[in-house]
Amino acid sequence: MIVVLRAVVLSALLILPATFAAGDEAQDALVAEGVKAYDDGDYQKAKDILLPLAEAGHPKAMNMIGLMYEFIRGYSQNTRKACDWYEKSANAGYVSAQRNLAICYYWGDGRLRDEAQAIHWYRQAGEQGNKNAQAFLTAYFSSRERNEYLYWAQKAAQQGSVFAKAVMWDKGDKDLVSNLSWIDRVCIIVAVGWLKKPTDYCD
Repeated sequence: MIVVLRAVVLSALLILPATFAAGDEAQDALVAEGVKAYDDGDYQKAKDILLPLAEAGHPKAMNMIGLMYEFIRGYSQNTRKACDWYEKSANAGYVSAQRNLAICYYWGDGRLRDEAQAIHWYRQAGEQGNKNAQAFLTAYFSSRERNEYLYWAQKAAQQGSVFAKAVMWDKGDKDLVSNLSWIDRVCIIVAVGWLKKPTDYCD
């Protein structure tokens, strides 16, 4: 069945353009099928669908293969290969991969640690509207560069980032925070600060 499925995907790729244009419904439908298999825990099926698409240059498929390497979903864990796939996808403009690649560089996992490269890719993702990248940049610049901090904090807050609002509150910019409740503040302190949950945990 898997061999047949892979043959079907490869046959579909032969009749599709080699370069994947954003919004191509046929290509995106194949990727969506692969993502569903991934979400359902059928990692072999996900790999059989997504790998040919990734190798042919589909940005989301490339990012998904990176995730599969990073989180041991159908592959042995290999953060270098995960970051390789993130980089290909990031260079194709895929926002989630840009943030993932930023994480590779920031923590030095799968890449040599390079803070400048990390911030470059966080900015790329943030400018495309990735709320978590914007929240990271809010915290990063909060003690470094006020104008940058406010730029990213307000972008993230407009998307509902409780974390960004809490940082502004903590920095004395309460006048820029219209709807931060005490429950939100407690959530950030406990969940994000103490328990190390993701920055969007309290959203």
